[in-house]
Amino acid sequence: VRSVGSSALEIRFGLDAYDPQVETRPVTGMFIHPDYKSAKESGNFARNDIALVRFEGGLPRGYSAARLPQQ
Repeated sequence: VRSVGSSALEIRFGLDAYDPQVETRPVTGMFIHPDYKSAKESGNFARNDIALVRFEGGLPRGYSAARLPQQ
């Protein structure tokens, strides 16, 4: 996910986020781990670095949803 303006976010599907041909989807909602702090604040890039992101438009051709473990 990257910022594309003042408050708009989009997901970019591909290996090169800067490729102008990469498929994008607008973000419609997200939930960031409540204990997440930016790398500048915490100094630890991996701490609580997780979020759920909802986006519009479905997955591009060739992509599929990840299966999460039940436990």
